[in-house]
Amino acid sequence: MIVGGPKSLAAQLTRITEQRIFDREWSGHDADMMLREYGPYDDRSIFVAIVDHAGVAAAGRTIWSPNPQEPTKAEVDLEIDSADLRSELDLERRFGSLAPWEIATVAIEPRARQSEVIGWLVGEMRYQEMSHNGLAPSVAIVASAFFRMMQCWGIEIEELPGTEASEYLGVMSQPALLAPGAMPHIRSRGMFGRLSDG
Repeated sequence: MIVGGPKSLAAQLTRITEQRIFDREWSGHDADMMLREYGPYDDRSIFVAIVDHAGVAAAGRTIWSPNPQEPTKAEVDLEIDSADLRSELDLERRFGSLAPWEIATVAIEPRARQSEVIGWLVGEMRYQEMSHNGLAPSVAIVASAFFRMMQCWGIEIEELPGTEASEYLGVMSQPALLAPGAMPHIRSRGMFGRLSDG
């Protein structure tokens, strides 16, 4: 596992892996397009890459949004007013700050999708978020089926106000808010157990 900021080896590996997997699965994701889409957020990103015997198996990035003037990519993509959303979510009262993270990308090579790699990847991304600001929640655009599974596991996840499931990158997805921190009472449950262990 390799972790780092925008000028790290982790960032280089993550950018290459995101571009290759997104282009292969949804097409139209050449290097220039990825730079336009994600470049503006690089300086606020933490990158995680997992390498196995065959190369990079998984990579992802989480983006810090310190204030509504520096929104998450999800807020920009969904054309949501950051100040209004954060006020409606009552972030300051609930979490002590208007600043969320965004779990922005998760790219897994097909050979690793039936393994514990996704747990290790997302677990490390959440760990990095907690290490840098343990009280901040995360926003994400989550595949609808996975959103429902997370609810069933007891994960503190909710729909972003004023949003509903819609197609995002060819997948029915739900914009969501995840509470900060670990949830030890569900550590033993299936995939989330693996995520927690990671």
